[in-house]
Amino acid sequence: MGLLSLPLRLPLLPVAGVVKLAEVLAEQAEAELQNAIWRQLEDAEFARASGKSSDEEIAQLEEQAVQRLIALRRPAGPWAAAGPEAAVRTDNDRS
Repeated sequence: MGLLSLPLRLPLLPVAGVVKLAEVLAEQAEAELQNAIWRQLEDAEFARASGKSSDEEIAQLEEQAVQRLIALRRPAGPWAAAGPEAAVRTDNDRS
């Protein structure tokens, strides 16, 4: 069956390759961004341990890093900008 379907799939192979490449690049970009956020948290912890920054500054840096991680975990797409409530449809919405 593989040899019979190959001529039909052959024109789509470059598209599949580009899609796979885009997925790999997106995964790599996300991993690098996560590493940068974790490095920021480690730097904040080092600054706390060495006494170079106040607790308020450290808390602010940690909050920023957590917000960046949360934003990174949010799903992308048309419903993401409106929030999770937009994806939920109630009976009142159908009228």
